[in-house]
Amino acid sequence: VGTIAHVLLYGIPELDTFGRPKMFFSNIIHDNCERRQYFDNGIFARTFGEPGCMLELGCKGPIAHCDASTRLFNGGVNWCVKSGGVCIGCTEPQFPGWPMYERMAEMPTGPATSVTVDQVGIVLGGLAVAGIGGHLVGNIATGRIGPKKEDEEKEGDN
Repeated sequence: VGTIAHVLLYGIPELDTFGRPKMFFSNIIHDNCERRQYFDNGIFARTFGEPGCMLELGCKGPIAHCDASTRLFNGGVNWCVKSGGVCIGCTEPQFPGWPMYERMAEMPTGPATSVTVDQVGIVLGGLAVAGIGGHLVGNIATGRIGPKKEDEEKEGDN
């Protein structure tokens, strides 16, 4: 209805490369998903019904261009992920040519680049280890960890 209203009131809307109105298909589902914080924190659901990002269960949100996560279906009542399912990418030209409930082998990260989900995990894990190591070094350097100066002075008095 939104496209028809736009055509009647303003003319043909701006279209993407697949001929879809940009006002509905310019955003990626993943950007406004209510489970996005789980992805950002590396928490992935392994089975349906548990908390976590649904990427491991086949969610296509990182590649699906649509406003379902903000506009919702049925007059704003629900959408795939909110109802406990995964985004199956039904708005993409490749649909239904991919497995619906299998993890994507690659996840786009920007124009003309892609990286595997495993690579994202390795990088995030490495950054976490580096952060913990830096925190430890900082605590040792400031004397928060290790022998205290008072302890060293007491040992010198003996």
